[in-house]
Amino acid sequence: MRIIAASDLHGVLPHPDAVPEGDVLVLAGDICPGALAGRQAEWLSSVFADWIADLRVSHVVATWGNHDWVGQRGRAPDVPGVRLLVDDGCVIDGVRFWCSPWSLTFLHWAFMAGEAELAAKYCRIPAGTDVVVSHGPPLGYGDMTVDGFRVGCVSLRERLRELGPRLAVFGHIHEAAGQWDVDGGTWVNASLLDHRYRAVRGPVSIDVAGRP
Repeated sequence: MRIIAASDLHGVLPHPDAVPEGDVLVLAGDICPGALAGRQAEWLSSVFADWIADLRVSHVVATWGNHDWVGQRGRAPDVPGVRLLVDDGCVIDGVRFWCSPWSLTFLHWAFMAGEAELAAKYCRIPAGTDVVVSHGPPLGYGDMTVDGFRVGCVSLRERLRELGPRLAVFGHIHEAAGQWDVDGGTWVNASLLDHRYRAVRGPVSIDVAGRP
Protein backbone atom coordinates (compact mmCIF):
# COMPACT_ATOMS: atom_id res chain seq x y z
CA MET A 1 0.00 0.00 0.00
CA ARG A 2 1.32 3.42 -0.92
CA ILE A 3 0.57 6.00 1.77
CA ILE A 4 0.87 9.72 1.14
CA ALA A 5 1.48 11.52 4.45
CA ALA A 6 1.00 15.20 5.27
CA SER A 7 0.39 17.31 8.34
CA ASP A 8 -0.04 20.94 9.33
CA LEU A 9 -1.58 22.33 6.18
CA HIS A 10 -3.31 25.19 8.04
CA GLY A 11 -5.50 25.70 5.00
CA VAL A 12 -2.59 25.86 2.55
CA LEU A 13 -3.44 23.10 0.11
CA PRO A 14 -0.77 21.87 -2.33
CA HIS A 15 -1.78 21.82 -5.96
CA PRO A 16 -3.34 18.39 -6.67
CA ASP A 17 -0.54 17.64 -9.14
CA ALA A 18 1.98 18.11 -6.29
CA VAL A 19 0.32 15.36 -4.23
CA PRO A 20 1.71 11.97 -5.31
CA GLU A 21 -0.64 9.28 -6.51
CA GLY A 22 -1.31 6.70 -3.83
CA ASP A 23 -3.70 4.36 -2.07
CA VAL A 24 -4.29 6.35 1.13
CA LEU A 25 -3.70 10.01 1.94
CA VAL A 26 -3.02 10.41 5.68
CA LEU A 27 -3.49 13.86 7.25
CA ALA A 28 -2.10 14.25 10.78
CA GLY A 29 -3.97 17.34 11.89
CA ASP A 30 -4.01 21.13 11.69
CA ILE A 31 -5.88 20.83 8.45
CA CYS A 32 -7.97 24.00 8.61
CA PRO A 33 -7.14 27.70 8.26
CA GLY A 34 -7.83 30.16 11.06
CA ALA A 35 -9.35 29.41 14.43
CA LEU A 36 -13.09 30.05 14.07
CA ALA A 37 -15.01 26.77 14.01
CA GLY A 38 -17.81 28.12 11.82
CA ARG A 39 -15.48 29.36 9.12
CA GLN A 40 -13.46 26.16 9.31
CA ALA A 41 -16.65 24.16 8.73
CA GLU A 42 -17.46 26.23 5.64
CA TRP A 43 -13.94 25.78 4.31
CA LEU A 44 -14.03 22.02 4.87
CA SER A 45 -17.29 21.59 2.98
CA SER A 46 -16.17 23.75 0.04
CA VAL A 47 -12.47 24.38 -0.61
CA PHE A 48 -11.18 21.28 1.14
CA ALA A 49 -13.84 18.97 -0.31
CA ASP A 50 -13.08 20.21 -3.84
CA TRP A 51 -9.37 19.67 -3.29
CA ILE A 52 -9.88 16.12 -2.03
CA ALA A 53 -11.98 15.32 -5.10
CA ASP A 54 -9.09 16.31 -7.38
CA LEU A 55 -6.45 14.12 -5.72
CA ARG A 56 -5.11 10.88 -7.18
CA VAL A 57 -5.72 8.84 -4.02
CA SER A 58 -8.27 6.13 -3.31
CA HIS A 59 -8.85 6.83 0.40
CA VAL A 60 -8.27 9.65 2.88
CA VAL A 61 -7.72 9.03 6.60
CA ALA A 62 -7.31 12.09 8.83
CA THR A 63 -7.39 13.42 12.35
CA TRP A 64 -7.56 16.90 13.82
CA GLY A 65 -4.85 19.06 15.41
CA ASN A 66 -4.68 21.80 17.99
CA HIS A 67 -5.81 24.50 15.53
CA ASP A 68 -8.81 22.50 14.31
CA TRP A 69 -11.46 23.90 16.65
CA VAL A 70 -14.18 22.69 14.30
CA GLY A 71 -13.40 19.12 15.32
CA GLN A 72 -13.46 19.70 19.06
CA ARG A 73 -16.63 21.79 19.00
CA GLY A 74 -18.58 19.21 17.05
CA ARG A 75 -19.30 21.38 14.03
CA ALA A 76 -17.31 19.50 11.40
CA PRO A 77 -19.20 18.59 8.22
CA ASP A 78 -18.88 15.23 6.56
CA VAL A 79 -16.43 15.50 3.66
CA PRO A 80 -17.02 12.89 0.94
CA GLY A 81 -14.22 10.34 0.79
CA VAL A 82 -12.60 11.44 4.07
CA ARG A 83 -12.54 9.43 7.30
CA LEU A 84 -11.89 11.94 10.09
CA LEU A 85 -11.11 9.86 13.17
CA VAL A 86 -10.73 10.85 16.83
CA ASP A 87 -9.18 8.09 18.94
CA ASP A 88 -10.56 5.56 16.53
CA GLY A 89 -9.40 3.27 13.76
CA CYS A 90 -10.28 1.74 10.44
CA VAL A 91 -9.02 -1.02 8.17
CA ILE A 92 -8.27 -0.43 4.49
CA ASP A 93 -7.20 -3.34 2.30
CA GLY A 94 -5.98 -5.24 5.36
CA VAL A 95 -3.90 -2.34 6.75
CA ARG A 96 -5.00 -1.17 10.20
CA PHE A 97 -5.03 2.57 10.94
CA TRP A 98 -5.52 4.43 14.23
CA CYS A 99 -5.85 8.22 14.55
CA SER A 100 -5.55 10.50 17.57
CA PRO A 101 -5.66 14.33 17.44
CA TRP A 102 -4.00 15.14 20.76
CA SER A 103 -0.81 16.96 21.70
CA LEU A 104 0.73 18.04 24.99
CA THR A 105 -0.85 21.06 26.66
CA PHE A 106 0.51 24.38 25.45
CA LEU A 107 -1.50 27.57 26.00
CA HIS A 108 -5.21 27.16 25.17
CA TRP A 109 -5.66 25.24 21.95
CA ALA A 110 -7.89 22.38 20.85
CA PHE A 111 -7.22 18.70 21.59
CA MET A 112 -4.57 19.20 24.27
CA ALA A 113 -3.92 17.18 27.43
CA GLY A 114 -1.21 16.35 29.95
CA GLU A 115 0.99 13.27 29.92
CA ALA A 116 -1.21 11.19 32.23
CA GLU A 117 -4.34 11.75 30.15
CA LEU A 118 -2.45 11.14 26.91
CA ALA A 119 -1.02 7.89 28.27
CA ALA A 120 -4.58 6.69 28.89
CA LYS A 121 -5.63 7.67 25.37
CA TYR A 122 -2.65 6.03 23.69
CA CYS A 123 -3.20 2.80 25.64
CA ARG A 124 -6.39 2.44 23.58
CA ILE A 125 -4.40 2.01 20.36
CA PRO A 126 -4.93 -1.68 19.56
CA ALA A 127 -2.11 -4.16 19.25
CA GLY A 128 -1.52 -5.02 15.62
CA THR A 129 -2.09 -1.48 14.38
CA ASP A 130 -0.05 -0.90 11.23
CA VAL A 131 -0.30 2.89 10.89
CA VAL A 132 -0.59 5.27 13.87
CA VAL A 133 -1.57 8.85 13.04
CA SER A 134 -1.23 11.44 15.81
CA HIS A 135 -1.02 15.20 15.69
CA GLY A 136 1.59 15.57 18.42
CA PRO A 137 5.04 13.96 18.02
CA PRO A 138 6.66 11.39 20.29
CA LEU A 139 9.50 12.61 22.47
CA GLY A 140 12.80 12.62 20.60
CA TYR A 141 11.42 12.39 17.07
CA GLY A 142 10.29 15.39 15.08
CA ASP A 143 9.74 17.41 18.25
CA MET A 144 12.63 19.91 18.36
CA THR A 145 11.41 23.51 18.35
CA VAL A 146 13.22 26.35 16.64
CA ASP A 147 14.38 27.38 20.13
CA GLY A 148 16.05 24.01 20.69
CA PHE A 149 13.53 22.42 23.06
CA ARG A 150 12.13 18.92 22.70
CA VAL A 151 8.39 19.01 23.29
CA GLY A 152 7.24 15.52 22.27
CA CYS A 153 5.13 13.13 24.30
CA VAL A 154 6.84 10.43 26.37
CA SER A 155 3.77 8.20 26.56
CA LEU A 156 3.29 8.30 22.77
CA ARG A 157 6.91 7.28 22.22
CA GLU A 158 6.61 4.41 24.68
CA ARG A 159 3.33 3.20 23.20
CA LEU A 160 4.73 3.30 19.67
CA ARG A 161 7.72 1.26 20.80
CA GLU A 162 5.37 -1.28 22.41
CA LEU A 163 3.19 -1.56 19.31
CA GLY A 164 5.88 -1.49 16.63
CA PRO A 165 3.68 -0.04 13.87
CA ARG A 166 4.87 -0.13 10.28
CA LEU A 167 4.34 3.64 10.10
CA ALA A 168 3.75 6.50 12.55
CA VAL A 169 2.74 9.88 11.11
CA PHE A 170 2.61 13.09 13.16
CA GLY A 171 3.33 16.80 12.89
CA HIS A 172 2.63 19.81 15.15
CA ILE A 173 6.26 21.02 15.30
CA HIS A 174 6.63 22.42 11.80
CA GLU A 175 10.37 23.04 11.91
CA ALA A 176 11.11 19.45 12.98
CA ALA A 177 9.83 17.69 9.84
CA GLY A 178 11.73 14.54 8.94
CA GLN A 179 11.74 10.78 8.76
CA TRP A 180 13.26 8.13 11.05
CA ASP A 181 13.66 4.35 10.95
CA VAL A 182 12.68 3.04 14.39
CA ASP A 183 12.52 -0.63 15.36
CA GLY A 184 11.80 -1.72 11.82
CA GLY A 185 9.14 0.92 11.23
CA THR A 186 9.09 4.44 9.83
CA TRP A 187 8.23 7.50 11.94
CA VAL A 188 7.48 10.71 10.02
CA ASN A 189 6.88 14.31 11.00
CA ALA A 190 5.05 15.23 7.80
CA SER A 191 4.52 18.96 8.42
CA LEU A 192 4.18 20.86 5.14
CA LEU A 193 4.71 24.35 6.57
CA ASP A 194 7.74 25.78 8.38
CA HIS A 195 7.59 27.61 11.71
CA ARG A 196 6.69 30.83 9.89
CA TYR A 197 3.75 29.09 8.22
CA ARG A 198 5.34 29.07 4.78
CA ALA A 199 4.66 26.11 2.50
CA VAL A 200 8.13 24.64 2.09
CA ARG A 201 7.56 20.88 1.75
CA GLY A 202 5.39 18.42 -0.10
CA PRO A 203 3.63 15.28 1.11
CA VAL A 204 5.74 12.20 1.85
CA SER A 205 5.21 8.91 -0.02
CA ILE A 206 5.76 5.67 1.94
CA ASP A 207 5.04 2.05 1.05
CA VAL A 208 3.52 -0.01 3.87
CA ALA A 209 2.64 -3.69 3.95
CA GLY A 210 -0.08 -5.07 6.18
CA ARG A 211 0.69 -7.72 8.76
CA PRO A 212 0.32 -11.40 7.80
